[in-house]
Amino acid sequence: MLPDNLAYFETVQNPRNCFNDPDLQAGEVVTNSHGLPLACTGNFAIVFRVTTPSGDWAVKCFTRDIPNLQQRYHAVSEHLRQRHCRFLLPFHYHQQGIRVRGTWYPIVKMQWVNGLTLRDFIDRFLERKRYIEAIMYSLYAASVDMRKKHIAHGDLQHGNIIIANYQDKGKTGYVLRLVDYDGLWVPALKKVIPSEYGHRNYQHPGRPKYYGPLADHFSLLAIYTGLCALRWNPQLWREYNNGENILFTEKDYQQPELSPLFQLLWRGSDDKLRHLIGHLVLSLYTYVDQVLPLSRVVRYPQPLAEPEVLPLEPHQLHLIERVLNFNNFTRTDKSALGSSREVLSSSASVVSSSASPYHLSSSPYHLNTPLAALRPLQDPTASASASSPSASPPLLTTTPSAASAGSGSPPGSPPVVSSPQANTHARVTVRLRRTLLGHKGKVYALTFSPASSALASVGADGIIRLWDPGSGRMLRHVDTSGFIATSLAFSHDSLCLVGSGSKGTIQGWDTIDWKCSLLFQAHSAWVNHVSFLGQTHWLVSAGEDGLIKIWESRTGQLVATLTGHKGEIWSVASTSDGRHLVSGGSDQTVRVWEIVTQRQVHRLEGHADRVLSIALSPNGRWVISGSWDETVRLWDITSGQQVSAIGRDVGRVHNVTLSRNGQWLIYGGDRSKVAVWDFSSLTPVLLLENLPAPVLGVALSPDHRWLAAAGADGSILLWEWSTS
Repeated sequence: MLPDNLAYFETVQNPRNCFNDPDLQAGEVVTNSHGLPLACTGNFAIVFRVTTPSGDWAVKCFTRDIPNLQQRYHAVSEHLRQRHCRFLLPFHYHQQGIRVRGTWYPIVKMQWVNGLTLRDFIDRFLERKRYIEAIMYSLYAASVDMRKKHIAHGDLQHGNIIIANYQDKGKTGYVLRLVDYDGLWVPALKKVIPSEYGHRNYQHPGRPKYYGPLADHFSLLAIYTGLCALRWNPQLWREYNNGENILFTEKDYQQPELSPLFQLLWRGSDDKLRHLIGHLVLSLYTYVDQVLPLSRVVRYPQPLAEPEVLPLEPHQLHLIERVLNFNNFTRTDKSALGSSREVLSSSASVVSSSASPYHLSSSPYHLNTPLAALRPLQDPTASASASSPSASPPLLTTTPSAASAGSGSPPGSPPVVSSPQANTHARVTVRLRRTLLGHKGKVYALTFSPASSALASVGADGIIRLWDPGSGRMLRHVDTSGFIATSLAFSHDSLCLVGSGSKGTIQGWDTIDWKCSLLFQAHSAWVNHVSFLGQTHWLVSAGEDGLIKIWESRTGQLVATLTGHKGEIWSVASTSDGRHLVSGGSDQTVRVWEIVTQRQVHRLEGHADRVLSIALSPNGRWVISGSWDETVRLWDITSGQQVSAIGRDVGRVHNVTLSRNGQWLIYGGDRSKVAVWDFSSLTPVLLLENLPAPVLGVALSPDHRWLAAAGADGSILLWEWSTS
């Protein structure tokens, strides 16, 4: 039984006798005008400020039991020692820290921060737009830093975000600091059950079932959106501030269709805020571990610049309108929407039932608005979106006439290749920055990490290498113990890299320490493909035996087997919601599978040679297939019809990829060329020619900064990519 607040109040008034730490013994507890200790109380602890010869410290004393307290703080301390994060404060955990009535109890000693909580800061500087913008940028920077260092705070809210002041050349500045690490996640705690799931006004409705590296995504998006709304209209603070929030409340998340605040901001005049609100609403209809990170939704060209917000696709805009106008639906509309709730829920449960090595499985949750309201439209009479190919674009076999980039350019003066002036959508410029050398023999596959944009590659030499695109430096090589991979994939949280290839096996590595965390026999012959199913921790594999298999990634347990292809399967792609798989193989077909029923939905025919690569549009509507018949074909996943065919510009197509925003289609082939097309209009943008070897793989980094091409000669070409 831990002491209560009153017991701690009495004890800390005599630091010399109650504390075990010599520094605290020599200190004094800060008191109020009545001589009583000043304290901050919470659900689990009480915090005192102690002034010592070494400085001011926050001393946290626990009033409620926290499971695995010592293990938790030891793991966090060790992780922060190895991966310093400037937004988190150093601390010391003392198992025998304070003696209360003859018994020792634990404390946490943390540097005291002089500053304001986020709410107090808003109260003081509400009308000063630049101050609000500075905090918005700091939140963004903190999200990037913690994500790279595999840290999640777990309870981001106004009381745990401190805006600390500091003096610089006589002027006062402000920095953002995060406090209270009781719910913090680091990889060493992946199997530890948390004691709390955060403040209800800042957490996703599905958060009580999740503890892992993605726990902060929703909170950061909600806080950032609230700050952006206050920047747009400071009067919102007076109307929607209830003392325990930054504009939004738990009720807004539970019933978005009834939220006056969502309605107001969605109908507002600020386009960036409108898109942020849209992303926030959409995130309520997905699992907590599938919410986009803030660094994907928002981008800063440079520190403190005006942020860029990821625009919503037309079909997303329509879906949000359907949610926020739900009360205006007719009775028939509501019945139609509700009828598919059961189907969607069963589909969601298949995804959520996968055990994860990093966190507790998410489970389906239900809001008042049917999940069907957010189902991508499949109405054949609906007009095609502006960001997606039209329903029946003409057959294109045009070779772009863009300037080409020669591989023999002298060092120090890399060539620049730009899109034709005729392209009215956006101008693409690529500049060859460097050639990465190290592999012996062909480079079979390459992929960028979703979290850091580090580039992973594997070649015929059986070595997996990790590269920093910015410097061209090889960060590490991964020991595969004689295993030769031909396919690589990162998990959506970047904590796991898997490869498949020789010996019919799948192997995985923990990207924290790069130790082998997964190794099992998957197929009877070579495994041509492995990837993660949507944003889950299930694996999908396919190989020479003509089988597609789905696995639980932690144990290697077989979940399902899909049959139908004749001959080798070369590539598989899955929709982001994990509902469909698309595969291509040597039988010259593309096949669409429904995961829930494990049945083949469509058999797509049209290619005249093996289908070597498959990609899917972000909205899951369009299938792109690349074949040795030298064409790239576009299919409608809903109707199973071919929409268009392009290509015949790079030779036999080895690999196709689509940018994360769905705008750029990129593919490479055996004529030593890489082609880039504007996917929204199916128009050629540029063609990179005269490369040193046939191109076996292409990849565009998640931040759209680097374009990489894998060569049959063992080289990897890196271009810096920019659009205007």
